Order: sequence, then C-alpha cells, then structure tokens
Amino acid sequence: MDAAPADPLRVGSTVTRRAPDADARGLAVAAVLVSALCAVALGAFTVWLVREVLHMGCGTYPPGTEGAGTWTCADGIGYISVAAALGALWLMTSLVGALLAGLVRPALTARIGLVVLAFAGTGAVLAWFWSNTLLLVRDEHAPLSATQLWMQAVGPAAGVAASGLLVAAASLWWRGRTAATVCAAAAGLMVVAIVLQPGLGFSLLPVAGLLAAASARSWRPGMPRRDRTAAASADSSSAG
Repeated sequence: MDAAPADPLRVGSTVTRRAPDADARGLAVAAVLVSALCAVALGAFTVWLVREVLHMGCGTYPPGTEGAGTWTCADGIGYISVAAALGALWLMTSLVGALLAGLVRPALTARIGLVVLAFAGTGAVLAWFWSNTLLLVRDEHAPLSATQLWMQAVGPAAGVAASGLLVAAASLWWRGRTAATVCAAAAGLMVVAIVLQPGLGFSLLPVAGLLAAASARSWRPGMPRRDRTAAASADSSSAG
C-alpha cells in the first residue's frame, strides 16, 4: 500500500490560524485610543478658542467709556464648567468608540456603530459651542454679534466636518478596500477641519479616530502569503 501523499499546506511551513478580523479589531482600537490621547495635547487651543476667539464669558465696555470695545473675561475658575463638559464628551467618545471597535465582532455592525457615534460626537460638540456662544457672550456693545463670532471662527471647520461625516455614511454602502478607503478619506476631512480650527481639535480628533477605526474594520485580511503559496503548489500538483 502506498503511503498517503503529504499535505503540501503543511510541508516546510507552519500555518497559523486566527480570527480573520483580529488584526482589524486591534488596529481599530489603537486608532481610537491613540487619537484620544493625542487630542489632550490640543486642549490649550480649546481654551484659546473659548476665551480669546469666541469670547465666552466675556463682554465689552459700552461706547464712550474708558476701554470701550475691549473684551473683558471671567477668571479661570469661570471656565471649569467648560472643561468639564468638553472633557465628558471626550471621555464618552473615546471609551464607547474603543468598545465598539474592539468588542463588536460583526464588522458591519461595528462600522455602523462607529459612524453613528462620530455623528453624535460631532453634533454634540458643535451644538455645545453654538449654544454656549449665544448664551455666554455678552455682545451688546461688541463689533460682532455672538452668531457672527461663531460663524467666522467655527463655521468653515464645521462645514468640512459635516462633509466628512457624509462621506463616512456613504462608506457604509461598500465593503472591503473601497469602504476602507472612503472612510479613511472621511477621517482625513475631519483632520482638515481641525487644521481650519485647532480649537476644535480636542473634541474632533477622537472623532477622526472613530472614522479611522471604521476604516480598519472595513478591511478584510486575505489569506496569508505563505498559505497562498502553499495552496498554489497544491493546485499545481493536482493539475500534474
């Protein structure tokens, strides 16, 4: 009796098997956490935007008085609530995003969750800046109204961020490399929004991380190269 032919997939190589999306989930979690940590470095720009650009908690002296047209603002203690609100949004976005990226196994479900969270996070941040600019800026004697201040400082970045979210939503119609590329482009648009207004970076960089994570979860790793070579050898032997 002839000996059974050796399995070419096992000769000279060791084949490692693991979950097909394990690398994708790990990369997605890393994208969320790294972006959240990097966002902390942009916190000073947020203080600058709130106090020096949007003038929250500030007002100007009336015309005819000494210092007319000059903005005067509350001391640092008055901005503790600002830090608490934006810090809570940062923490929620980062923690929930990491859980979605790493623990949700169906790739499409994870992608949908990450994109929805990106919409929610961006909407909450922009709504917070809009509402608090209207409430906290005493613009009675200012050359620009609170609405004008927001539109000049935040409007262009908000428009680019909204475009990024629409691109991210469109990526859900595709799978694989196309979806990953489109969602990566959405993350890039979010970075462009941060460049336009660095004061939004503390809040929007974690959102860019969410979109990068959705891009990672879109990718389906193929068969390892060693397995492909062994499989091709097997097919050639069978054909012979």
